[in-house]
Amino acid sequence: MIRTAVAGPRGKMGRETVRALMQAEDLELVALLDRKADPQDAMIPVYDDPLQCFLTERVDVVVDFTHADASRAIIPRAIEAGVSPVIGTTGFRDDELEAYDRALKNAGIGGLYVPNFAIGAILMMQMAEIASRFFDHVEIIEYHHEQKRDAPSGTAKRTAERIEQALDQRYRARTTRESPRKIPIHSVRLPGFIAHQEVIFGGDGERFTLRHDSMSRESFMQGVLLSVRNVQALTGLTVGLDHLLR
Repeated sequence: MIRTAVAGPRGKMGRETVRALMQAEDLELVALLDRKADPQDAMIPVYDDPLQCFLTERVDVVVDFTHADASRAIIPRAIEAGVSPVIGTTGFRDDELEAYDRALKNAGIGGLYVPNFAIGAILMMQMAEIASRFFDHVEIIEYHHEQKRDAPSGTAKRTAERIEQALDQRYRARTTRESPRKIPIHSVRLPGFIAHQEVIFGGDGERFTLRHDSMSRESFMQGVLLSVRNVQALTGLTVGLDHLLR
């Protein structure tokens, strides 16, 4: 049994994660990290001190669905306690992720930073990378609910990075310079959306569109459980679920 804690259990993703963990036979939800307890948490200990939580409950993995500021307090404490973090919070700078990678490697444990837990979204990114070998022009449109704090989304930024890397490889095959292309990202924040993304490629006389839609937060739970089950086998910080889907 993998002893798991959830940070941010009151949010929409946190609540769905709590439900999924409690239904998983091979995983044990042993603690919640939140500012205060709730009457419905009678069976699960609630902590506001991350380090106390991790040490008292002997946590193996923490799933973090808080926000970037809260995560900056949780993740270092997890690494200090030897707990593998699965980070669903976005909004981190590249240098912060690099620092977490170094700290995890120094501690000899693994962590996952996952911009999107939906398996379909990961496949969309992989296919966008393939398509970028054949199209020079591409833009991304991402749609999320109005309460999402960061824009563009972590998924959109990760998709753009992968496309730009593929374009660089094509460009370097013809010149010694990197591709000057930066992929435009358009962010929509409106009620009625959960998480949706289009990657639109344009060519001479044709258009090729990849689209992924999450109609409910249940779509993310397969990826969350996959992460919890596999993160301890990693070393350092792994970005995205691609490594786990091979």
